[in-house]
Amino acid sequence: MNTSSLPRRSVLRTLALAVALVGSATPAWDTTAFAAEPTTYALTITHLDRTGHKTGNYATNVTGISGPGADEAVHPYDASGTTTVRLPRGRYLLDSSLTTGNEADGTDWVVQPRLDLDRDTTITVDARTTVPVDVRPPDGSAGFLHSAMFVEVTHDGATRDANLINSSSNLRVAHLGPDSEPGSVKQWFDAYWSTKTAGYALGYTFTGPRALTGLTRHPSPKDLATVQIRGAARPGAPGTASATCNRVPDRPSASPRCWRPPAPPPTS
Repeated sequence: MNTSSLPRRSVLRTLALAVALVGSATPAWDTTAFAAEPTTYALTITHLDRTGHKTGNYATNVTGISGPGADEAVHPYDASGTTTVRLPRGRYLLDSSLTTGNEADGTDWVVQPRLDLDRDTTITVDARTTVPVDVRPPDGSAGFLHSAMFVEVTHDGATRDANLINSSSNLRVAHLGPDSEPGSVKQWFDAYWSTKTAGYALGYTFTGPRALTGLTRHPSPKDLATVQIRGAARPGAPGTASATCNRVPDRPSASPRCWRPPAPPPTS
């Protein structure tokens, strides 16, 4: 503490003069130059494997849909299995793929199409909630090639999407969190299989308030549209190639996606 023997009136006069001098020499602050930063909240995500233990074998995406966080797209990660990121208030789409580290075990894909971030929030992504995707063609000799699953979420006129390409037939999926608005979630699943003479492209579309939790489809031959493809031979090359491509006709607006086996080698 500083002490002084000057009279109080002199001290006050001196302070007033100092304030006046400082005020005249200091430019006024331009408050318009400082835009208010949006309020952010902590989003903590814990990832559990199929045994219920925390795992670092995951890839998580958090994508802003609407509100101040609409332009956000982050991929939080921590090897401990629990990661925290700060984001502005808003509606988000979260998707997370988990693996065991062994490709043969496949992938667990958990999708939360509605994540309303308006406070500090903790989410658990649990692989034990997933249910298998069992989609197979009628021909038991067909071999699996690959599959693709897509999800598209719309809110306040904005649309965001996520997808997973899988090279293993072992895929498990689950919805996480509350329902979205009716019809705001669209999801597609396409699976491709082949035999020596034909290819199967099986496609299904779903619309509703939730992401898929599991999927089972075993179409019979009568459920499939058959397309015969005959490829013209190059000039001078003997023979032509032909194949059959099957597609489930439940997506009228989509064009058939056909796979054609390679042409056999020319014979001498």
